[in-house]
Amino acid sequence: MSASPELYRPAEAPAFSPSCATQPLVFAGDDYCCRTPTGSGICYLREPTTCPPAPRKPPPPPPMCRKRLFQAADQQLAEAGPVPVISIRLDELERLFRPCPPPTTTTTDKRRRSGSGPSPRSATKHAKTLDIEAEGEQVGEAPWGKEDVAIADGIPEFLKRSILLQTFGVQGHHTCQEVEHVVIPPHVPPEVEHELPEPEKAQRDIFAFFRGKMEVHPKNISGRFYSKKVRTELLQHYGRNRKFYLKRKRFDNYRSEMARSLFCLCPLGWAPWSPRLVESVLLGCIPVIIADNIRMPFPSVLQWPEISLQVAEKDVANLEVVLDHVVATNLSVIQKNLWDPVKRKALVFNRPMEVGDATWQVLRELEVLLDQSQRRRYGGSWRA
Repeated sequence: MSASPELYRPAEAPAFSPSCATQPLVFAGDDYCCRTPTGSGICYLREPTTCPPAPRKPPPPPPMCRKRLFQAADQQLAEAGPVPVISIRLDELERLFRPCPPPTTTTTDKRRRSGSGPSPRSATKHAKTLDIEAEGEQVGEAPWGKEDVAIADGIPEFLKRSILLQTFGVQGHHTCQEVEHVVIPPHVPPEVEHELPEPEKAQRDIFAFFRGKMEVHPKNISGRFYSKKVRTELLQHYGRNRKFYLKRKRFDNYRSEMARSLFCLCPLGWAPWSPRLVESVLLGCIPVIIADNIRMPFPSVLQWPEISLQVAEKDVANLEVVLDHVVATNLSVIQKNLWDPVKRKALVFNRPMEVGDATWQVLRELEVLLDQSQRRRYGGSWRA
């Protein structure tokens, strides 16, 4: 009877010589061997004690290049080739859409070069002007004239097949909205939500709050009216009203004032939006939006009529009546909706990203637009 060599093992081990008995066993492949003084060895087959190793999985395919978004799914897509994703820095994109005007020589520069400085009176006036301009930059106002430059230049050719991320938007026709785009909220540090007491625990002793740029004479050197004169009318109608806390001066801790307020006024500036809208939501202050043609971000997630008020620009004179009516009717309902953590989270860009935050919402919107674009162009989903 024959046996397989792998399973054969002698019934009795042959006698070892004394010298072999004192030598350690060594391994030669799958056999036990004992070296003798003459150099020869006696080897015994190893008895299999374990199952043979499982076959190795095939190596994974090499990762796709990150600069390629789609692969050819059919012949038509193969002929068109994969779509390149262009990477561009934010400051480069800013220069493309809003090029900086050429520097102009001012009277102050001439005096500085000539060695003579302004008089104390003119220096004080100049400092006040800088303070007012800086106050506008504090709340994210768009400098005048840049939007006109962007509209005149239009969308660069290489971006017309792209999906743009825009900070808020406007209703109706606008050059920057002629391509696929996603309306996103302006960036506010995530720490804002946690640096002050929770909205439902805050003591709110201010009825209506606004701190920012309010010009007595809104027509500037460009010939345009700042804020469509809305902020000027706010100052004229409610500047001496004790229920309205309106301030023009800069204050670094202005968010603590928002956390103490019942309503936070969010009028338009040069643009219809500003970061104060997001800040008011995070701090639990009901935003009062005074901008007729504004488009809000993530309308499928944030039901803005349930967490904010929108007052027409022409109704600024009746603003106090509107706010008093809300206090007497459905103030608690709006506050309950506004204080929902899910809604506040949707406006915050966390690092790292969290499910449901602003970054997550942007990716969700991009996924929908990419799928729609792929279906229109090739008749199939890009996820297939």
